[in-house]
Amino acid sequence: MRLRAIIRILLLFPFVLFLFGFHSSVFAQAVDDDVEFRYHYYKDNSGLTVTSPSIAIRKNISEQTGIILKYTYETFEFSPTGSASSGGSGGSGGEHDHGKPSQQKTLSAVDAVSGASALVQGSGGGFKEVRKEMILSLLHRREQTTFGGTYATSDEDDYRSRAYGLSISRDLRQKNTNLYLDYSHAKDEVDNLNKALGEEWPRDKETDSGTVALTQILSPTSYFRVGYGIANVEGYLASPYRIVRIKATDFDEVHPDTRLRQSFYAWYNRYFKTRTSSHINGSYYRDDWGINAYSAELKLYQYLSDPLTLRLRYRHYNQTKADFFDVNRTRPSAIMSADPKLRDFNTDLYGLKLIYHVLKPPVRFIDRLDLELAYDRLEEPRGFHADLGQFVFRILY
Repeated sequence: MRLRAIIRILLLFPFVLFLFGFHSSVFAQAVDDDVEFRYHYYKDNSGLTVTSPSIAIRKNISEQTGIILKYTYETFEFSPTGSASSGGSGGSGGEHDHGKPSQQKTLSAVDAVSGASALVQGSGGGFKEVRKEMILSLLHRREQTTFGGTYATSDEDDYRSRAYGLSISRDLRQKNTNLYLDYSHAKDEVDNLNKALGEEWPRDKETDSGTVALTQILSPTSYFRVGYGIANVEGYLASPYRIVRIKATDFDEVHPDTRLRQSFYAWYNRYFKTRTSSHINGSYYRDDWGINAYSAELKLYQYLSDPLTLRLRYRHYNQTKADFFDVNRTRPSAIMSADPKLRDFNTDLYGLKLIYHVLKPPVRFIDRLDLELAYDRLEEPRGFHADLGQFVFRILY
């Protein structure tokens, strides 16, 4: 509890400094007025399919204040295939496993991109589950500073999350430099659909996290960004559905009840006279469970014509295993895990996207229409692979 209090003070202190240094009288729009329809599709060779349609509305309600409302209806469906297990991402957000056994506890696996999980070993005839998420954000911009507040809810049959966040973004040096800070707190309830008589459910989990990022324009055609993130998680951090199997005997998974996570990242974007832009980014992640991970990504954007842009993408991810993760365990211990996100692995992601801008919409009150169609392929040397699709339709008015 003392560590959480210290982290909250450290994360909130910069907001106080910003507020004391805040003087302005000139207003600017907080958001662009638009409506965005987005559809994500994910399917892997373990039998998991995830569909995620969402709608986001951004609207200025005054000269300096904007509101953003987003709703997501996400469906997870698993039909076991007996194929390879999936990888995970130690540096990515989201520790909740969505795998639900039909009759008894099973081992589960979590995909590196979607965060969704699949049951890949043990008994169970698959599952189907729905997650509903609502996010409300309010932005207020005055001169060079933008203040933000966010409230989010997420509900499933056995998982409930409520979170709020604060953010401040400040332009400096004639808008050539930007400093961004945010803080968020989430409180989750983890339930067990197959709880035994006498077990106490649901169980709580709390997360305090913060980010600081600096963006610097280097020239009219290039800029870079560096950032640091920290998150302290306390409470029930295991899964009620994963078991550790030792010599044909099943034991409940047991994780530490705290986890301190840190990440560092850097971006560099540049535009070339060939109407090409390159986006290079890298990240490093570590936590006090012993995981170290890094990723490197390259995106290339090329104008094929005035309305049409092609984006190519490649990303490599590599991580070490947690200190207590052991697939050859011969005896029970106080901390045991069957979570494949905590093993050592690496993945490669390849993708392409087409972006089409309708610059002269047929309707007068619409300023522009954007269409995006993307496909990505995730592969792991051990045999796991996944296909990801995305469709976006955006109306700017």
